Amino acid sequence: MTREGRPPWTFGQRIAFRFVCAYLLLYNLPFPIGMIPGTERIAELYEKPWEALAMWLATHVFRIAQPLFVGDSGSGDRTYDYLRVLCTLVLATVVMVAWSILDRRRGDYRATYGGLRIYVRYTLAATMLSYGMVKILKAQFPFPGPDELLQSYGESSPMRLLWNFMGYSTSYTAFAGASEALGGLLLFSRRTTTLGGEAGQIVEMELNRVALAEWPLVSRGFRWINEFPYNR
Repeated sequence: MTREGRPPWTFGQRIAFRFVCAYLLLYNLPFPIGMIPGTERIAELYEKPWEALAMWLATHVFRIAQPLFVGDSGSGDRTYDYLRVLCTLVLATVVMVAWSILDRRRGDYRATYGGLRIYVRYTLAATMLSYGMVKILKAQFPFPGPDELLQSYGESSPMRLLWNFMGYSTSYTAFAGASEALGGLLLFSRRTTTLGGEAGQIVEMELNRVALAEWPLVSRGFRWINEFPYNR
């Protein structure tokens, strides 16, 4: 029994939590730095080691000849993004092993889980709110321009077809953005966390259904937000 009189976590639960905690922090940092005005430069400096690590991996492990594009392209499924996820998985595993050795006698991580849950909730809320607003304001999916309208169907990439569909369907895009923003707003309040998590799951499932393989791969923490076996 722990000091609070609760049963300790099993060995497997502790190992799993250490890995998930390390992965989520490595994946979501440096949030909220970068979203707060005046902190963009700090976020850029944080990304430099990740870029260098991904480029080294691409050159020496996967033998990718062409240089990686790391600039802002509006997409999250570039080669660099996949390498970044791979680096995060490897580093999270290393952190988990080191953490397990140094802190092997701890019975549970309920307090750490509580803090991690709050951090993931606010990260997800801010992400959903920002994505929702750019849809409402037609910034993410603008109306197709003359070049897109004159392009033949066969010359369009799957991603371009998706962008044109969303840009042309103003009402659908606005509805999706409003639903996404509402889910994000609900996540900011502890009392409406569950409702926001469920609403977010429905919205993102619909957006992923429409996008199919062209939608960027984004790690979401909805199940962490709603119910988790450690939250007892």
